[in-house]
Amino acid sequence: MRWQVLAALTNGWLWLLAVLAAVVLVIGSAPIWFALTSGAAVLLGGATVQGAVEWRAARRARLPGSQRPELDTGAPVRSGEARAVIARAEAAAARAAQTRSEDRDAPADILAGAEVATTGAVSTLHDLGRQVDRLEAAIGGVRVHDVQAELASVEHNLATDRAASPELAEQRRAIADGLRAQLEVYRRLAEQRQLVLARMRSAAIGLEGLAVRLGEIGALYSAQGQDTTADDDLRAVATEMDDLRVGLQEAERTLRQTLRNLG
Repeated sequence: MRWQVLAALTNGWLWLLAVLAAVVLVIGSAPIWFALTSGAAVLLGGATVQGAVEWRAARRARLPGSQRPELDTGAPVRSGEARAVIARAEAAAARAAQTRSEDRDAPADILAGAEVATTGAVSTLHDLGRQVDRLEAAIGGVRVHDVQAELASVEHNLATDRAASPELAEQRRAIADGLRAQLEVYRRLAEQRQLVLARMRSAAIGLEGLAVRLGEIGALYSAQGQDTTADDDLRAVATEMDDLRVGLQEAERTLRQTLRNLG
């Protein structure tokens, strides 16, 4: 709860109320030390009340039901590689959820933020997995070996058939260009698929790291005299959660733009 109290100390209205209380006491001929002490008591008392309210609200928000991340309601992912990555991420999210449910010492706002980050990440990974399915379906539509063989044959004819008319040679060049275009699309699709899977793996590893860090923070907060280290870890976890969210959003945005361009 101390984090909520510290945050409440930045409330401008509480400071205004404390200053007014001190000024009124000074005007009423109270000793300055008494006025200052009373103003500080008003500030601390108000911050404690506000912090307690926010702490209880955050605690209720993360109390309970299932420790599993929210189930995705979209179509199931068919790609075997994508499913393996998603399963890895879901296991990490479940470990993070277990830490949140068992830990009573770490700040509630960080734990609540971790819940949002892990659930959102798993949902986005399902979306990316379905995009991998689209990429694999498009890749499967290119008979790459047949196209390569046909292109080799056309290029051979262009290079060796000196008796071909200009019109025939032109048609063969057009055929070769069309076949090369198909192979270029195949190359871009295959490269994009590998990139998306790599980003998904990176996100899954990020979730695993987040689960480990949450457990570490709980251990630090349960120990005595570790506040400074815990503060550093809290800032690091907050940064990791934000980086994870931004990275997945950028990956999804880039992929959708790429698929539109290919279509």
